Amino acid sequence: GMHGGDVVASEVGDDKREIVYFGDTVNTAARLQALCKEMERDFLISEDLLTKITLPPYADAEYMGEVELRGKAKSLKVYAMSRATTTTEPVGTPITKERLRI
Repeated sequence: GMHGGDVVASEVGDDKREIVYFGDTVNTAARLQALCKEMERDFLISEDLLTKITLPPYADAEYMGEVELRGKAKSLKVYAMSRATTTTEPVGTPITKERLRI
């Protein structure tokens, strides 16, 4: 699952150094990933992130509704990503509510 927002990144470890990420954004993305199985979808994305990006012409977003995620006070609008059946829109077409099929 994908969500957008602020994250904290840190390098940890003495012998084996790793980069780790923390924050509500990371937790929300993990909750969306877990929701994929329940919704029988391969890839979920939050509306918060989806409206900030440009979908490539080969991608489509299907509105799945508002969901309550564990640990979140507010519900989240969620979309399932899939391969578009048609690619008539040019690359860089902005996201609109009509295109999101709300």
